[in-house]
Amino acid sequence: MIDQKNLIKTKFETKFFRNPCFFEYYRDELLPNLKGRKRIRILSVGCSIGKEAYSIYLINEREGLQAIVEGMDKNQEALEIARTGEFELNPSEWKDEEISLNEFEELVEEHYDSEREIPSKVKINANINFYLFDLFEEKLPREFYDMIVCFNVITDSQGFCYPENKKKMAVDKLYDGLKKGGYLFLDHNRDNSPIWVKREEIGYEITKDSKYFRLIRKQD
Repeated sequence: MIDQKNLIKTKFETKFFRNPCFFEYYRDELLPNLKGRKRIRILSVGCSIGKEAYSIYLINEREGLQAIVEGMDKNQEALEIARTGEFELNPSEWKDEEISLNEFEELVEEHYDSEREIPSKVKINANINFYLFDLFEEKLPREFYDMIVCFNVITDSQGFCYPENKKKMAVDKLYDGLKKGGYLFLDHNRDNSPIWVKREEIGYEITKDSKYFRLIRKQD
């Protein structure tokens, strides 16, 4: 059995509802627009052990959005945990986050496998597919996803930063994986400068640009 605490400590930084501003924007602004689409597909790139993908799934479940959620990462150990849907809950995970433990419990109450007042573990029963995938070595299916989320991959939170040509290549791949009218969420470089986006002749619209994320919409 893989030790979640050791894996997270040594290789990943991952939380449920990390980047609360993104999730608030998704829930209030974007999700209503997605409800009118058919066969919605949402992708979390660099999903680690899956908490971001499960967070999106839990919001969709509460808001009544029928969508296929997928996660991709290049680390097989992380994906093994993601596929179980079983997670240890660490109280420190909620420190300084805008979403409280109580709010989280409301979202996952149907998934608790414990009668404890504050469970130490949760198992989320969700039909999410997780794939082994390296954004810098492989390509996404073309025009396949309605929304792609890619945080802490192109600019790594651990301090490593890819060369500009690799960033451009990666963003190109993400953009090409979007359906027309699709949405791409990116984070910023460590100096808060925006990550390069697709060539202007292809066409894109920067729908929102905050200090927390940049949202790019592919033209219809």
